[in-house]
Amino acid sequence: MQTRWNFHTHSTWCDGKNSVEEMADAAYNLGFTALGFSGHAYTPIATDYCMKLEEEELYRQDVLCQKEKYKGLMQIFLGLEIEGIEKRCFPEKQYDYIINSVHYVEAHGIYYPMDESAETLKRCIEEGFGGEVYKLVDKFFQTSAQYACERKPDIIGHFDLLTRYNECGRFFDEQSSKYQNIAIEAIREALKSGGIFEINSGAIARGIKGRVYPAMFLLKEISRLGGRVVISSDAHCTQHLNFAFPLLEELLREAGFRTSMCLTDKGWEERALAIK
Repeated sequence: MQTRWNFHTHSTWCDGKNSVEEMADAAYNLGFTALGFSGHAYTPIATDYCMKLEEEELYRQDVLCQKEKYKGLMQIFLGLEIEGIEKRCFPEKQYDYIINSVHYVEAHGIYYPMDESAETLKRCIEEGFGGEVYKLVDKFFQTSAQYACERKPDIIGHFDLLTRYNECGRFFDEQSSKYQNIAIEAIREALKSGGIFEINSGAIARGIKGRVYPAMFLLKEISRLGGRVVISSDAHCTQHLNFAFPLLEELLREAGFRTSMCLTDKGWEERALAIK
């Protein structure tokens, strides 16, 4: 059975293009059995893409309203995507799940976004790390593993996000042993958190051809070590709710997976990947 759920979903409460209701209606029309909302939680690093603190309760109520609307028809889950440095503790059961993602790398007191543009990434390398790109690579992956282990989130978001604007190895060689050893070491550490790694098609949906998070060599390592994965499109609009899901399933099979995870009223459960 093809994947009919998505737990990395944004709305107009943060940087999404459609309302919670529009996203839920679209998911139902696509035949989804479950939909999880994961609005960007407030972070003081940058406030243009995330919710304000006072808006988080309004967001919660909006999602819970859709949960009631679709009761018995489609499961709606209330989640939150938090930035890696987030220190807040959330009351038990306030959210059904948490995604922990690292979008920024700090250098000399400045937080550089990894997913803004190639120009920003270049500036980060030059200004923040003196032109030594593998120092940035090491800092990004160490930070990602550290925050995963500290927060123990349900889902670990787009683990190799810093590759987004590295087309054709523009800044570093993703096929090199130096890069891959750094990333694999971080994956092994992050696995200790017990979190589920997402396979994320968000970059392709935004026009970056062939870029899936995480890369195949990392997926194979997660599979080899018995880690778990969840299929995600990191949807910011209704059109992307199930973007490239058949491709993601194919990549998971190639990496050695036979199942992906799905959130249910009983918790996270394994679901068989679609038969090729």
